[in-house]
Amino acid sequence: TVLDHCGHALGARCRDELAAEIANDPTWTVERCACRVPHCDAHMSAAELRTAFPATLVATLQERSLSRFLAPDTSSLHRGQRVVSCPSCRLAIELAGEPPLDAADDADACFSAFRIRCRGCETTYCARCNESPYHAGKTCAEARRRAAAVCTCRFCGSDVAPDAAASEEPLPEDCCSLPECRALAKFACCGLVGDCGHPCYGVPGDPCTVCMTKECTASQHRSHPNTTAEDLCGICFTDELRYRPCVTYPCGHAFHHECVGNRLRARWPGHRITFGYMGCPMCGADVTAGDARISPSLHQLLEPHFAFRKRVEELVALRARREGLDDAAGDDEALIRAGMQQLAFYECSKCSRPYFGGYQRCEAAMADAGDAEADREAADRNRHELVCGGCVEDSERVRCPAHGTAFIEYKCKFCCSVATYFCWGRTHFCSDCHRRQDRGEYLTRKPLSELPICPAESGGCCPLGVNHPANGGAEFALGCALCRERATEPPTSSSTVAVDDNGAAAP
Repeated sequence: TVLDHCGHALGARCRDELAAEIANDPTWTVERCACRVPHCDAHMSAAELRTAFPATLVATLQERSLSRFLAPDTSSLHRGQRVVSCPSCRLAIELAGEPPLDAADDADACFSAFRIRCRGCETTYCARCNESPYHAGKTCAEARRRAAAVCTCRFCGSDVAPDAAASEEPLPEDCCSLPECRALAKFACCGLVGDCGHPCYGVPGDPCTVCMTKECTASQHRSHPNTTAEDLCGICFTDELRYRPCVTYPCGHAFHHECVGNRLRARWPGHRITFGYMGCPMCGADVTAGDARISPSLHQLLEPHFAFRKRVEELVALRARREGLDDAAGDDEALIRAGMQQLAFYECSKCSRPYFGGYQRCEAAMADAGDAEADREAADRNRHELVCGGCVEDSERVRCPAHGTAFIEYKCKFCCSVATYFCWGRTHFCSDCHRRQDRGEYLTRKPLSELPICPAESGGCCPLGVNHPANGGAEFALGCALCRERATEPPTSSSTVAVDDNGAAAP
């Protein structure tokens, strides 16, 4: 083999001797391979190496050169070498840009600059100190001190003092003496998962059958294939799953127990009742009360929401039949789905009972795209304005002794007509005013001076025959429609038939 740079020849004997040295001495790299003639420092090119030596030997040289070039330590990073390799699969990547000056001393800056997730094997590691999994919440120096300790706290990652077990309360071996970690230890499962023996990150009472350890090969114990203990919680996006007790949804996604409880307590966004918040926060898979895969701890969190959902669905089915939606729907489940997609139900701010508040299309018309004023109006609605018919202040007019609240009529808020629409759970419209609102002539934004004036204010007679607040002002109940039509007084208690709020005879 003739070297291009110097013209010297590499004979078979010299080639074999060089190959033997390379194989036996691990310090040999591509950079050391040079001409064997004394005082000649010409290096062998990659093509010349492939021509002179076997492919396996060339691959060994390249791997040694790459290992020396990679930068698992601080000094090499500071020398400008910005290529690192995964400690698991050795996949090399180049870091873009320069790390901030405080990256070595600040845990958050270290996280932003050096936390790497390998695209080949999904391992998380530190590009600065090469620790895997990444030392979340700690600098590299703190991580080294933690590695030198006998044990680290499961919940905060700090070193566990040798005298932690000597505290007044018995603690698990992997829990420090901080009050926050002690509280979490009382609520965390300290068992092992099935036959694989990996730690269980659930809560007491749940079966230890879900393993979130990434290296676990027992596939029957894995929850979701992409959920590991090193992942951030999909609700708080603050702490990794392993630092808090977790619950697993039937779909396999896991979240912090505390975060799930906070999400369920917040319930639906906006004012209209929806139940998407009960499903998986990651994939949106719905959770039903009869699902046998629900863990005891998750079922305990969802139980009051299941009961409230059942009450709402009963009202949805009843109202959907009144609105004629049962003609297109087949069974009860289809009727409830159609009702939830078209009707709007709200929770009364006084009695916390759900009640019908009109059609969803009215709510959508008030928040049409590009109307910033409508968006602000929808955002500024006060939840305390959502009041059911049974809690309206004018209680004498909204509850009939004979017919309950099922046939109570209201005045249109904007004119002297009987209301036929109830929108957003708080505003009554007559057919004409509702039609104008639908066309974009938003009566809800008009000043009182531009609304129709009641004839009674100028000495005339109101078409409704009652004294009421000025149009555009407060909501006003006219009383029971059946009693008004029959022009009779409410029947006496001896002839009264008890009727509930839905208009059905009570048992």
